[in-house]
Amino acid sequence: MFLGIKLIRTRWVFWSFFSLCAAALLLCIKLTLPDKNTSTIVIYHTNDMHGALGSTYSDSGELLTIGADIIKTLKDSHENSILVDAGDSTQGTPLASFSKGRKIYEIMKAAGWDFVALGNHEFDYGSDNLLTNISETGITALASNVYNLDGSTFLKNQDGSAHKGVIKEVAGRKIGFFGITTTDTIHSTQKTNIKNLVFKDEKQTSLEEVKQLKEQGAEVIVAITHTVNDEIVKIDGIDFVIHAHSHEVYSKKVGETLVAQTGQSSSQVGELRIEFRENKPFFAHRLISRKELGDSKNAALPQIPPDPNIQDLYSKELKKVKETLSICIGRTPYTLFGGNINGVNVSRLSETNAGNLLADAILFDCEKNLNLHGTKMGRDMVALVNGGSIRNSILAGDVTIENILNLTFSNDKVVAKLMTPKELYEVLESGFKDTFLKDKMLQNENTAFPNVGGMRLEIDANAPGIEFDGESNEIIRNGSKVKKVVLIDANGTDKQVLSRSDNRTQIIVCIQEFVKNGGDQYFFSRKAETLNGTSSLPMRDISKNYMQYLESINKKDDYSADKTHIKFLNAAPGSNYNVLASINNGGYPLANSKIKIRADNKNESFTTTDENGNAIVTGLSSGPHSLSISYGNHDYFTDVYVNNMLGMVNTQLCLNLKEDDLANRKNSPTSTPAYNSPGMLWWLKVNGTSFNRSSIILKRLLRYTPF
Repeated sequence: MFLGIKLIRTRWVFWSFFSLCAAALLLCIKLTLPDKNTSTIVIYHTNDMHGALGSTYSDSGELLTIGADIIKTLKDSHENSILVDAGDSTQGTPLASFSKGRKIYEIMKAAGWDFVALGNHEFDYGSDNLLTNISETGITALASNVYNLDGSTFLKNQDGSAHKGVIKEVAGRKIGFFGITTTDTIHSTQKTNIKNLVFKDEKQTSLEEVKQLKEQGAEVIVAITHTVNDEIVKIDGIDFVIHAHSHEVYSKKVGETLVAQTGQSSSQVGELRIEFRENKPFFAHRLISRKELGDSKNAALPQIPPDPNIQDLYSKELKKVKETLSICIGRTPYTLFGGNINGVNVSRLSETNAGNLLADAILFDCEKNLNLHGTKMGRDMVALVNGGSIRNSILAGDVTIENILNLTFSNDKVVAKLMTPKELYEVLESGFKDTFLKDKMLQNENTAFPNVGGMRLEIDANAPGIEFDGESNEIIRNGSKVKKVVLIDANGTDKQVLSRSDNRTQIIVCIQEFVKNGGDQYFFSRKAETLNGTSSLPMRDISKNYMQYLESINKKDDYSADKTHIKFLNAAPGSNYNVLASINNGGYPLANSKIKIRADNKNESFTTTDENGNAIVTGLSSGPHSLSISYGNHDYFTDVYVNNMLGMVNTQLCLNLKEDDLANRKNSPTSTPAYNSPGMLWWLKVNGTSFNRSSIILKRLLRYTPF
């Protein structure tokens, strides 16, 4: 017994001595290498959130949108963290629109965003309003290449001096940041919003910023760029470039520089970890998915709880506008498709039924008001809407004011131009200038793609495009993509083919002010007269009024996805195509089951799924369609988008049932589920994209760049 005590004491003395030696060694190391040499700094980043600051969840608890409340908790989880945004945050949701961006900046400031770059859409409410938002919310904005006409910087410090790049000291380290706003802003917002501003060269400004930040002692330099400019990536001295504006998703290394972009609408968050070893920074970057931050179906994953204060702040602000937003103004039997579907911005590549409705809304409003003012005078009228104005879809069913605001959050007013057919062809050529075919699939490089009303078009996408000088507003080379323009009546029946050479007939062309002012590089002849008598309503109100009009006359069947106004010559192989539909029932394949498939809510066919829940939809005419299925005794109105001209021909349709119904499916795969309420939630996926009644979710892969 005493021997045991002696042995224990001997061990205790030994380990105590060892611990003292270790402590002394650690003290020696600490004195030789300060803490900051081994510190890790984390930079979290977002881009193109477009007002999506509220966390949203599916019925099963899956996180759909990463809100500011979760991002706040994420940032606070690391002591040495910085949070930045690469722009286009203050426009895109009703809350953003109602407050002209103010409430978005208030929430971002409260949630801990340290720096925000200015995107082109930050200027949509006017530059003066933007400066007021920045000043009154206290958000720190960066826009090094934006200047006033007098040569001073657009953003200024409190003492009035030039505000450009900044250095933030974290854990004893100096991290330099500067912001770049795309020079394309002159084409992607109203010219009246930026009439006194100059957007200087992105690369040259970045070179100047790197030099100044280095002189100020920056050990790491981060470029927050609301642009995708590969020349900035190549600049020596920039360690990390956060891109934005194109809504892409990537995390990659170009030479020695890390480059990343997180998509759009808060679909994920970027994370850059900087570890200093012997005064040298080492970097690791990854994209954090929604599933990592909150997925109640996977207990093994970390769950990031939302910050209650930010959650409460967002809820209170949203509640103030909710009563207005929830007013039902009509009902649509068809899903009105627009914006991003499966990571593809369909509105920028092809016409959509949402775009056709918006064009008809403009046409309806202009015709009504011009007739009242006596300026229509029996002339034919057409309309066009640029694809960039169509931001989201409205799923079949009730349509609320919120749906309309989300469909197009444009504050644009509408104007009417008096033009000849020759001039109209030139306008349309400028809309299709960057449209082309690759492997017989439609491609496009900007947001100009026109959705039209009052006419139908025939397009050769591979013909030469128009070229013109934006400064002089003169055509350099005529395009020949637009092969035919045909006027149509209210029923879609052909009235008259317009001649490209006709320089005498007068046509009224109804457009947004943004397009009229050369937005998206639309060309308008100086000779084209602007008519008096159009309404002063913004486009979103015009759209709301038109939807209410359709409801009042019970005319809602003109906007199925397959009713198109634009025909692409030789755009897709063959006249018909098939779609593979994989049908899932509560996570289990709907195997060996009889279903009814409806194309465009009218063409119905019965089929039976195979043992894997697959079915083939045959004989779809080339172009866009919506598909839905009926299983059991009820029809379901949530549609899925397919379009062979965009390569979207494989779909997955999923139905979430109650637990007892899932048990039925397990025990009897071919049985009819007991629960068939038409109000149950449908999930539909196209090539990995999920839809529910309030959102379109983009499925992304986690990418990681190691140290």
